[in-house]
Amino acid sequence: MESHLTSKICFRDIAGAKINSPSEWAPALIELSLPVEEWEAAILTLNSHTVPIRLAKLSDKVCVLADWPLSNPGHYSLHLRWSEGEEKRTISILPSKISTASFDRLLLDLESDLPSAISIALQDMGALSGVAILPPDDSLLSQELVKLHRAIHGTSERAGLAAILEDLSERPHEILHAEQVWVKSEFARRPHPARLKDAICRGYNHTDNGSLKSVLDTRVRHTYDVYENRLLKTFVAQVSQRIRAVKRYSARKNLSPAIDEQLSQFDLCLSKANRRAKFLEHVSLPRQLPARTTMVLLNRPPYRSAFQGLLEFNKSLAPRINEPKLESPLKNLPYLYQLWGTLMVTQVLLEVGKELGYQVHLQKLVRRESGNLFVRVMPDGKPSIILRHPETFTEVTLIPERSYSSTGTLRSISFSQRPDIAIEIRYPDGQTAIVLFDPKYKLRSEQASIEEEDESEPSPQPGTPKKIDIDKMHSYRDAIRDSEIRRVVQYAAILYPGKEFRYADDIEALQANPLLRSHLTVRVRQVLIAALCNEPVCKDTVD
Repeated sequence: MESHLTSKICFRDIAGAKINSPSEWAPALIELSLPVEEWEAAILTLNSHTVPIRLAKLSDKVCVLADWPLSNPGHYSLHLRWSEGEEKRTISILPSKISTASFDRLLLDLESDLPSAISIALQDMGALSGVAILPPDDSLLSQELVKLHRAIHGTSERAGLAAILEDLSERPHEILHAEQVWVKSEFARRPHPARLKDAICRGYNHTDNGSLKSVLDTRVRHTYDVYENRLLKTFVAQVSQRIRAVKRYSARKNLSPAIDEQLSQFDLCLSKANRRAKFLEHVSLPRQLPARTTMVLLNRPPYRSAFQGLLEFNKSLAPRINEPKLESPLKNLPYLYQLWGTLMVTQVLLEVGKELGYQVHLQKLVRRESGNLFVRVMPDGKPSIILRHPETFTEVTLIPERSYSSTGTLRSISFSQRPDIAIEIRYPDGQTAIVLFDPKYKLRSEQASIEEEDESEPSPQPGTPKKIDIDKMHSYRDAIRDSEIRRVVQYAAILYPGKEFRYADDIEALQANPLLRSHLTVRVRQVLIAALCNEPVCKDTVD
């Protein structure tokens, strides 16, 4: 982001050279163009957190400086206040590990291609029976544009989001919410009778004469965070996300500029109305799609229109990711990259399983909710997919965020191990093999302190994995054992945006770039085919 000509805020790298904006996960300096004698009165905040200001010599000149912290991609708010005024700046940090095209491809995969591919593969293997799944198709684009128009501008029977948000901006639904807070006894207004025992049972809460120092007092405040407003915010979020998804699809297919213009008009209209509805800033998103009716939804026309519009907008069996973090993709890129890697491995596993004759025994990845198909990866350490072979009875289980502790049939003989993706294969003879993948955009080693790095090792080159990351794969391989203390990890790899490296037949760093997904798919296929066929994994495995 370039500085405005009259801006008091500019950036320098740690060597002192001027830069347009900080880079991803790189230190930088914030230079404040203020008189040196006024530096102590200035206040600088970054996303509402105070940033220390200091005087320092830079290029033989005393400057007012502050340190920019190591930061992930995202949008950051800088606010400078000094004696004569204030300045607010929004700083955008773009990804540096992957290109903008790769970032767009990742989002397109998450919002369209991967959910459809996984759902169709599950159906081909016996799951989701009776469901007509709609694959991504250019012929559906016109339908999407009509749905977006109806959602934003409404119909003759109901208002659209533009009118709904404008109407509710003046008088949104709110309720009185009671909460208990600890206060000094003399300031208590409505002590909660049932919670007095909590105050009495605290031995340190008594004065010398036996009275209570503090009690739980009931306080009531107005809140907009109610079911009806959560439903409205869900509708806004879904429409906004869908506009971005269709924009990316249009750009990828090089469709008519008129379509891009129409989408931009939708986006502008929704953004303008959303800015008016400031109360939504105090409303949280629900974990599940709202579907129940209330008296407020029935009796207040704007909320009734929002409810009807949300139900209509979701009447589709085109599978979608149910992930709120897609609303802020830049800010949540590390998490979304891990989600993308998990779904990529899942898709390849299903393709390989289908080719080898496996059938779906259990799946919790794709759910039907309120007439819609949602793909949701639950990082709860429980199986999301179980495949079984009808002839060999080999069982394959995919578990996101599987935790291997010191107990259980499969255990860790040292510290607890928690790989991002665990694929456990149980063969007919009772033996078990495990294939592990760790997709990491922001690797843990990049956030490690200097003391954690081995000074005897040469510094890794940019775009290559660090020692601590590969050591984690060795830890998985060596620590995870079966009940007879035999090694069971057949293969472990990190998926990251850098170059591919092979450290052994069973330890690798695989390049996982959304624009180069075919190379990743080929290698993961090789590994999984070998594992499911109970053959050793090696680089020369024939696909």
